Amino acid sequence: MGYDRDDRDRGYDRDRRDRDRGGYDDRDRSRDRRRDDYDDRRRGDYDRGGGDRRGGGGYPRGGRGGRGGRGGRGGRGKGPDKAQERRDRQKVIERSDYNGNDNVKETKADLARRFDALNLKCDVPKFNSEPEDRQQHDDVRRLTRGRSDMPVAKMRGELDMSGDRGKVIQLKTNNYRMMLKDAENTEYYIYEFQAKIAASDKKGGRGGPAPAVKKESKRKIVAMLGRVLNIKFAFDGESLLISPRKLVGFREMDDRGCNIAEERNGARFRGTYQVGDKDETAEGELIARHTLSTKSVHDYMSGGNMEDYPQDVIQAIEIFLRTNPALHAAAISKGRASFCQIANRDVDSRIIPRGREVWHGIHQSARISHWKEIGTTMTLTLDLSYGMFMQNKAISDILRDSFDPRTSSDLADSIKHLTIQVRGEDKLYKFDGFGPMCRETRLGDEFEHFNLNPNLPVVVTTAKAGGGRGGRGGGRGRGRGGGKKMFPADMCRLIAGQRPKVISADDKAQLIRASAEAAPIRQAKIQEIVENEELFDSDMLNGFGIQVDKKAMDAQGLVLPMPNIIANSGEAVEVKKSKEDCNGTWDINTFNRAASAKMWGRIVIGDDVRDRRTWEDFCKMFVTVGKRLGVDISAVPVMDIKIKNGFEFDEIVNEYESKGKSLGSLPFVLVCVPDSGNDYEIVKTISELNNGILTQMVKARNVNRPDEAMLKNLWYKVNTKLGGENWRIDVPLPDSPVPIMIVGVSISHAEPESTDPSLVGFVGSTAQGGTQYVNNVFHQDPRLAIIHYQTFKAALQFLIGQFINRNNGAKPEKIIFYRGGASEGATQAILKNELADGIRKALMEIDDTYRPGITFICSIRGSKQKYFCKDEKDMDGMGQNIPAGTVVAGYGNGVPESYSFHLASQAACGTVNPTFYQVIHDDNEIELQNCSEMTYALSLATMRSNRATSECAPVRLASLVAERARAHWKGSKALEEEVPKVRNYFSKHEKRINVRGKFQESTFFI
Repeated sequence: MGYDRDDRDRGYDRDRRDRDRGGYDDRDRSRDRRRDDYDDRRRGDYDRGGGDRRGGGGYPRGGRGGRGGRGGRGGRGKGPDKAQERRDRQKVIERSDYNGNDNVKETKADLARRFDALNLKCDVPKFNSEPEDRQQHDDVRRLTRGRSDMPVAKMRGELDMSGDRGKVIQLKTNNYRMMLKDAENTEYYIYEFQAKIAASDKKGGRGGPAPAVKKESKRKIVAMLGRVLNIKFAFDGESLLISPRKLVGFREMDDRGCNIAEERNGARFRGTYQVGDKDETAEGELIARHTLSTKSVHDYMSGGNMEDYPQDVIQAIEIFLRTNPALHAAAISKGRASFCQIANRDVDSRIIPRGREVWHGIHQSARISHWKEIGTTMTLTLDLSYGMFMQNKAISDILRDSFDPRTSSDLADSIKHLTIQVRGEDKLYKFDGFGPMCRETRLGDEFEHFNLNPNLPVVVTTAKAGGGRGGRGGGRGRGRGGGKKMFPADMCRLIAGQRPKVISADDKAQLIRASAEAAPIRQAKIQEIVENEELFDSDMLNGFGIQVDKKAMDAQGLVLPMPNIIANSGEAVEVKKSKEDCNGTWDINTFNRAASAKMWGRIVIGDDVRDRRTWEDFCKMFVTVGKRLGVDISAVPVMDIKIKNGFEFDEIVNEYESKGKSLGSLPFVLVCVPDSGNDYEIVKTISELNNGILTQMVKARNVNRPDEAMLKNLWYKVNTKLGGENWRIDVPLPDSPVPIMIVGVSISHAEPESTDPSLVGFVGSTAQGGTQYVNNVFHQDPRLAIIHYQTFKAALQFLIGQFINRNNGAKPEKIIFYRGGASEGATQAILKNELADGIRKALMEIDDTYRPGITFICSIRGSKQKYFCKDEKDMDGMGQNIPAGTVVAGYGNGVPESYSFHLASQAACGTVNPTFYQVIHDDNEIELQNCSEMTYALSLATMRSNRATSECAPVRLASLVAERARAHWKGSKALEEEVPKVRNYFSKHEKRINVRGKFQESTFFI
């Protein structure tokens, strides 16, 4: 592979001469895991008793594997020890020596003050945790003592609603006003909820531990206790139970299998409840932890200390709001959205292929904010999430409608271990797989009587067959680990509200399409949910002293005019403003400044392209579109190669070098990669970390089905990478006699179970008008949700150094930071750790006399705030949304007096999701109108497409840098596995992500 040479000769020495080789690029892609890796994990290590997907963790002759025997294959073992896996992951991360691993607990303490305020005040861990997790909770709780909030920037000016600087439109929101009936005297009683399966009801095997009480079972227990005590409790689903009155004076009560007895510091209970078609008994206790007063809310809303936000009470109120939807939920997402069957009676309108359907999830939150004409008030914000579930229908119907019964493995993988109901059976079963065709078994004796289809496979369940043929529908199975009950597919029906086990790329695309509901439809659904008493129980909320006005609140928005766009070699571009085309898009004839690419190469990897002619035709279209846009490109490439995989790309590079040639000397190389696999990451790693080769990737499926819009998008990227200018945006930066630099920051986190680091991307403008970005990327501990001081120091040294080099020694005297990847609850942690202890400290160490004015803006895409046009004439596009460029301030945006606004910069097919911008610090005294216009203009400047994006260019570009570094990290690990001799080189984390110097001075990653 060419790695046999010394690192120096191979080119992995970072001191190697930075030859002018170009750079490269493309759209970021998610990859399927390699099938062989998946199979290895799936099979386990049976020689060691590894078990399989169902009996994993077993030992020889059964052991933990259960009845499957022989290493647990097919057994009922409890699987891997998740707690031990978590501990092992922590140890690996600590040994990895990522940046910031010595500051994890301190930053967690700052975040916990906002996200876990109630748990910390009550001294209750957020989850029923392991002892070491309890210790960490105690450590974090101690660190939160004595910490206080820092003041955030106050609102500066107002939006110009005169009509001179935009169009004023009337809006409806997804906010509902909430009032505390007696805020000064209301108290809530907080109990720690502890439960376990009763000793007589354990199912842990021979002396094994009892299984944990599941979340849905906990909610059933709480509902049962509430029925006995005649109290409507609120419950967080884990460990916090909130009562509107103190649990005293009842001594002992029994009702329908539930007993609860008063104790000195709470209560003890034992009760039986139903799980599926079985009864389960649990016992536990309620331990009094805290009495919470709402007086802090009254004081805050009355104009008290505005820095002392009553987060603990707000968190309690959010638990009240979520209790009933969670109780009715078939599933709850990680984002705390409740998917309830009663909120999805119209699900037939959202049926998608392969036996799936799309459900609405309910996401609600509470906050205190300022509203014009009302003042400071508390509101409920309710929005929809979208989730994919299997249809509640007969398995035979799903097979007939969406699958070929002869190749039913896709459906089997999707519904593995889901619950099914069998016609004529009281018991519920778990689906295990498909067996032979029904006609080939003894199950089809009464085909005509039961109207069964003999040409469908039988359904095999996880239940053991009772011997012989069993009753109607039962049978002697041939499943692994012994015979299993089998039933005709016509008699088996999937229970509603179950997620598929496998979701393909096509499934995700169908989910996105089904989720693109027009704004009026979404608004009506939100209103319907709020008015549903089963989901929002007025009696329960009244018991906690809360009233909700179920009329959506009004707001006003300002539609900003589009900034000037210059293209076509210096001409102004007309922006689309029709109902059909949506605002925020434009067309160009030629680039404002086209690049030259007279010599270029092309490579196709794998066999996903239909044939050679298809690849040739695609490249001809690519050249034609490029010439039409003004690019000077030759019709015939100087290199045309086909290789099997990404690893062979390195051999091609070595072969050219041995001939005294360099692929890096070409302006760019067009690379066609397979639709799945890790070839993208491998080629990017070889090209950008070592050889300085500029590449533009294109997926095989796009080569097989090319269209002009896709080809234009490719050229938007290629022209920018080659140093051209697609178009120029007039960005209205603040008037200033001194240089201004715009910095974008964003974090890419690894998967939750991974030990890979978080990667922080930085970009900084170096030219007038916030243009000509340079970039850099750094690694840090994945447990950090904020950016570490050392990361900021290294980034600012690089960015400011580049600015000085390009501006005749002048330093930026004003720096505007856009921080992406933030959340509303993390602003205080960001303010303390990234601004005060990060940027300020780093700048002083660079030059103790250097004091640039800092404006720090958090960009939050995950805001659940929605705005809907009141007047149909204001609706825009197919989604009937608020127009692109609508900004809203003063209507529930952030905490009272804070400098914040929502901006819907982009058009959308479904309901648009405005981005929330929170200015947490502002030395430069930028007015609200100027800040919103500047941010909107920057959202048009990513150069990747001819439309505005949902976040501004600095944030989007920083995200792309971080995502590209993630691809490099994965590619370097793949190279280590294939070519072990490069491990020494990649032993330093920086070697996995640091690209050639030339690439750091361009936007090679777009």
